[in-house]
Order: sequence, then structure tokens, then C-alpha cells
Amino acid sequence: MSTPASSSALLFLAGDPTAEPAALTAEEELRREVDELKKALKWTQEKLQAVTTSLNVCEQDRVAALSRVAELEKSRLRVPGSSGQKIGLAQQLEALAQALHSASAEVEANEMELQLERRRRESAKSIADELIHRLTTSDADNTAGGDNVDAHQHHHAAERKPNQVPTVPGRRTQKVSRSNAATVDKAIEHLKSRFQQMNVMIPFVREDDFTYRLGSERLYIQVQSGKLVVRMGGKFIDLLQWLETRY
Repeated sequence: MSTPASSSALLFLAGDPTAEPAALTAEEELRREVDELKKALKWTQEKLQAVTTSLNVCEQDRVAALSRVAELEKSRLRVPGSSGQKIGLAQQLEALAQALHSASAEVEANEMELQLERRRRESAKSIADELIHRLTTSDADNTAGGDNVDAHQHHHAAERKPNQVPTVPGRRTQKVSRSNAATVDKAIEHLKSRFQQMNVMIPFVREDDFTYRLGSERLYIQVQSGKLVVRMGGKFIDLLQWLETRY
């Protein structure tokens, strides 16, 4: 015999037309999070390596330019006549060396800005994930005290295909579906607010339950495993990661 709590969990999944038949285990969830962190770390290391390479090239150019300036200064002292022309050339090379030094400093500043931006995005993602988790937990608790559904309906909801729209009849299904849609709406509004604090505007426009428009794109967004996901190419991907590739 199913308990009210287990019934609520099954119906919460039934409200999601693309949810997996069974929830991920804690180990699988942890493994997925570790894989995401590894990918983020690899991306950061590649960016830092590229910046380091640029710094090394700038430093080599600066040293070479200063060395050339020193050689020309020595030649100017040894060769009589045309001193004005040689001094002008030395000044130009010195200006070039200063420009290279300024470029090196700018690269360092860009590297620091890149690190700060990465930290801001990680902070926004962490806060958004926490909010979505609280919202999904709250909605699951609120629907736990609703009307009971018989065992046959639970069995039907649990065995449906991953991409099949649930067909469990009655007020209970409608209540869970509206609750899930409200959760997504709240999470989207909070996400827009967090990006606005970073001076990034994300013009999400709600069209229907779980359906939003972003510019010319029509997006289908859900909450799965406590995270916002968007359907792309027949599968769901992390919405925050998808936004980072565009903003």
C-alpha cells in the first residue's frame, strides 16, 4: 500500500512530462555534479593558460624592444653626425617598448576581470540552484497533504515513457502541474533578478506553462533534480550553463 508521501513523490514526477521514471540516486547526482565541476575547471585552466601565453609573448617583445633600443643608443654614441635622426628613432623604439608594457598590464587586468566575472557567475548559479531547491521542496510539501489517488493511477504514472505527457486524470494532476509551473515562474524571475545585479539583461517572456520566449527563440523550461533545465535538440540541458554561452 502506498503512503501519502510516496504518492506525492510519484505525482510530482507525473507533473513533469519529461522526468525520468525513477529519481536519480544520490551517488549519480554527486557524480554528475563532479563532472560539471571538472568541465568548469578545465575551461578555466584553458583560459588562464591562454592569458599566460599572451603575457609571456608580450614580455618577450618588450625585452627585445628594450634591447634594440640599447643597441641603437650605443650606435648613436659611436657614429658622428645625423644625431637628430638617430635620437628620433630611439625615441620611437622607446615609445614602442612602453606600449608593449602597457599592453602587458592590460592583459593582466583582463585576466583579473575574467576571474571576477567567473566568480560572479558561480555565485549567481549557486544562489539560483539554492532557490530552485527550496521552491521544489516547498511545493512538494504543499502537495503532500492533497487528495489521495488509487494505486492503479500511481502505477500508470510511474511506468509512462520519459517523454510521454502524463494522463493521470482528476484535480490532483492539475494541481501538481500548476504547482510545477509556478515553481518555474518563480525561479525564472529570481534568475532574471540575479543577472540584472551583474548588469546583464535576460528578456524572458512567459508564453504558457513551462514555455518562454527569449528573443526569437521559444524555450521549454522545467525543474529537474532541483535545477532549471531547457530542452535543446531533443534533450534537457542546464539552463544556467546554456545562458553562460550566450551572455
